[in-house]
Amino acid sequence: MWTFRRGESIVWLQTSYDITSHEFVLLMTGSDRSPKSERFRTIRKFRARVLEVERQLTADHWMQIASPEVLPNESSRAVVH
Repeated sequence: MWTFRRGESIVWLQTSYDITSHEFVLLMTGSDRSPKSERFRTIRKFRARVLEVERQLTADHWMQIASPEVLPNESSRAVVH
């Protein structure tokens, strides 16, 4: 999970792999936005999208405020870093 801050607002990016659907998942949540989930069938497209989101947040003046954190696995998902 990555954490970004801009002013008083916070955005979290969480990545995982859904072993049921065999898809990589990017979940974006924030203190002032609804959760948004995107799914990818290939690691290449998934990584490209994660990098794109990070670049866009930086361009929009969001600052990463913590190192990426690895969260424990859920029963139906495996966390991807």
